[in-house]
Amino acid sequence: MKPKTNHTKQTFAIAIRPVLDGLTMYFHESNSALLKKGSAANRVFLSLIIMVALFMTGCNNSPKSLSSGAYTTAVAKTDTPATVLSPVIPGDVQIPAGTKVSPIVFFNDYSWKIFVALTWPAKQGERGVADSSKKITDPGPRVFETYKTVSEVFQPDASEPSDWNVYDAKNPAHITPAFGEIVLGSYNHLDFLGQAGMVAGELNGPVATSNDKYTMVLTGYNENEFNEIKGKKWFLKVNLKDGLRFQNGAIDVKTAWMDMEGLSDAKRARYYTTMAWVMNQDPKGDFKYTKRLVGLVGMHIVQKTPTRPQWIWSTYEQVDNISGEEGAETPYNYNRAGADTADITGPNPNVLLPSLTWPAKFYNLSRAKPINQYTKMANARYQKALKDAGSVGAILQAGNDTVAHSPQ
Repeated sequence: MKPKTNHTKQTFAIAIRPVLDGLTMYFHESNSALLKKGSAANRVFLSLIIMVALFMTGCNNSPKSLSSGAYTTAVAKTDTPATVLSPVIPGDVQIPAGTKVSPIVFFNDYSWKIFVALTWPAKQGERGVADSSKKITDPGPRVFETYKTVSEVFQPDASEPSDWNVYDAKNPAHITPAFGEIVLGSYNHLDFLGQAGMVAGELNGPVATSNDKYTMVLTGYNENEFNEIKGKKWFLKVNLKDGLRFQNGAIDVKTAWMDMEGLSDAKRARYYTTMAWVMNQDPKGDFKYTKRLVGLVGMHIVQKTPTRPQWIWSTYEQVDNISGEEGAETPYNYNRAGADTADITGPNPNVLLPSLTWPAKFYNLSRAKPINQYTKMANARYQKALKDAGSVGAILQAGNDTVAHSPQ
């Protein structure tokens, strides 16, 4: 069941393109939960791979003269960051002065900490606020699920979005969600399936999951970023002519979801799942919304920090996305065997325009880059901490990716 990795040019990354590329697209376009309860209070949230996407320019702590073995030794010493499960969002990556440890060690730790904080149960009725009285394994909507979504912020008529803590029917489904409920859809019925490409305003094609559904994506903004967009009226194209620069502390979260139709209960238990309002993926063009069980398969977290004005990018995957990953179980989300299944060997054959094919056309994806050893080490530390806390973090595995550009 292993794909032909030597010929595969595209990876799962095309299913969750960098969120700030998406932000640029949505600015361009803007002018025209029930938690599934399983054993142990649905501890499945953390069955994700962490692929830390770091923009390393400006890191003066990179000891290039050290060998890999020396790095490993150094990491085992006092500079190793403390493993902490906390609802507090880290404000920046912390690299000790004079350290001989590779900077990626500290970026990995930062990425784990912000992941834990944003996947903490949210405080009921307060968007973007963690409930510090709860444990990470307690049920309820997670902090990131309560962020203001892109469809709430950018209206088809360019009207001003509702205030931060308000839920209303300003969404593609035209329903008022309950606290923490998400809506997977878009006003044009397309851009929650396609992904931002390298050209502003253009969308790459969607990626199909093994149950012949398209991966669905959702972008959310924290209160810091949302208030700046609303206050400066950046939801209007006319106000973007001089560019924009967000304040430190701005956070975007982009998530990728799959419809859980056809998966066994045992398989579903390996995912964070929620009942979301989902646009029917219907070949007849039925754009009605219904409540469906969806599972989280990928996530970007992007934060602007005082020492990283180019933003810190962190990317995560569900461990069962592709074959060949340690701890992965079949069926894989983006890889399957069969005479009717081909690898992607060039541009994505699935295109949004002039029209999508229904049901989704499936193509195998595979990982193009090896997993960084230091990300593996961070993963092992947090796997143990999560397992001790009652999470299924034991099936986590780490990878890495590099972002070569960074909007302000």
